[in-house]
Amino acid sequence: MSKHLYLDLETFSEIPIKNGTHAYAEHAEVMLFAWAIDSDPVQIWDVTAGTKTPLELRLALKNPDVLIYAHNSHFDRTVLNHAMPGVAAGGAERWRDTMVSALAKVAHKHVHHLMSLTETPVNICYFCRPGIWFTIK
Repeated sequence: MSKHLYLDLETFSEIPIKNGTHAYAEHAEVMLFAWAIDSDPVQIWDVTAGTKTPLELRLALKNPDVLIYAHNSHFDRTVLNHAMPGVAAGGAERWRDTMVSALAKVAHKHVHHLMSLTETPVNICYFCRPGIWFTIK
């Protein structure tokens, strides 16, 4: 059975995201890398601390048999390709997109709406809009 890697990136770029994913990603820096393998606890790698990629994460990213899950995976895949070239082996066939899956099930594409549907508490905008965040319950 394939392993599953779940990831979410927190990034920064001098280029506004409204200019497009690729324009943003060409100048993006990965700041935080949240990840989990299968049902293991979520871990957060603070990339800005200058530490090496955690071994288990590096092995999962390089293993073409590990499926990678992300919400709006096109963004994460594009940023990784620009900010950390070669970090993930294989192509788009390894990636699964929870936003696409939600849309296919006629759910809402925004993660905070999905969290409210599943009654999962989550802090939204904590990193993407400093000083402006709220909790969905």
